[in-house]
Amino acid sequence: MPSSIFSSSDRAPGGPWLKVWLSAIFLTILFLACAEWYWRSQDARPSVTDTVDLWSSWRNRVYDEVPGRPLVLLGASRMQLDFSNQTFRNDFPEISLVNLAIDGQCPLATLEDLAADEEFIGTALVSITAACFLRKARGAQSAYVQHYRSSWTLNRRINAAISAWIQSIIVSATPHAKVINLIKDIGRESILGGSPRQPNYMVTYRDRDRSADYTMTDIEEMRRKRIDRRRGANDPLVPAKQWLIEVLDVEPWIEQIHARGGRVIFARFPTSGEHLELDEMEYPRSQFWDAFAVKTKATTIHFKDIIGASDIFLPDTSHMDASDAPEFTRMLTKELATRGVLDSRE
Repeated sequence: MPSSIFSSSDRAPGGPWLKVWLSAIFLTILFLACAEWYWRSQDARPSVTDTVDLWSSWRNRVYDEVPGRPLVLLGASRMQLDFSNQTFRNDFPEISLVNLAIDGQCPLATLEDLAADEEFIGTALVSITAACFLRKARGAQSAYVQHYRSSWTLNRRINAAISAWIQSIIVSATPHAKVINLIKDIGRESILGGSPRQPNYMVTYRDRDRSADYTMTDIEEMRRKRIDRRRGANDPLVPAKQWLIEVLDVEPWIEQIHARGGRVIFARFPTSGEHLELDEMEYPRSQFWDAFAVKTKATTIHFKDIIGASDIFLPDTSHMDASDAPEFTRMLTKELATRGVLDSRE
């Protein structure tokens, strides 16, 4: 009588199952290789999914010990697309760069968090518009800040790093290249005789920098949609005096950072065409930006004061093509150096 509860016949089969598993692994690898070949043949590029955990990983890097103060980038999509992280690192390898911009979200919640953080001693370069200074817009990035403060763990950090690394080298690991999208594309081409989906014109990198290749898009259509969204904002206009009162709420944050030896720089990044006309109609520079510049202890830079910045072509009137971002980055950093607010030796 068998000494075990289970007889030998109940055990997992031997040899044949090994072949099944090996075959399954081989077919999986073959499928992934074919999928990768297909997406790359459609000009798709690896792109990292910008998660709150990835943001939190970079938020933690403001404490990296380097000879010079870290430069922390705050803002929304313009900071991610117009400022070239790689160009800056090539030109200023001695300065630690941390990109905390978040697409579509005003940045003051993150600035407030850095101001309250006694361990942060660095330079905050903030891409911002007049509308983002308003009190009602200040909480836009608060969910990211709260996640970092209460939910971010070492395990999340490791998972975010591994995921970002895989997505940065394998197209099939990105949401754009889901299996269902591959099946739909093949069906669209072979059965319906249509064209595959447009390749991802925008790429996000592991350091949360982004680049956009607008030659891969219908530029006229993108410009039209951008202007339509800008017109449809329908935000009630705020009188200049009331706006200035609200803006000066941020002065204590600036003073906190300056008191620790850090700096705050507010920069108005370029817009063009009808987009710029709408900006000026709602928030005339002389009554808003320039009025704030006189009152604040922060450094303020408007793109119209940077030589050559207004000449850069903005395909959608709001963002730069990847081919122009390095040039603008050098223009901006030259202006910062001229004003004495980009000195890595301090």
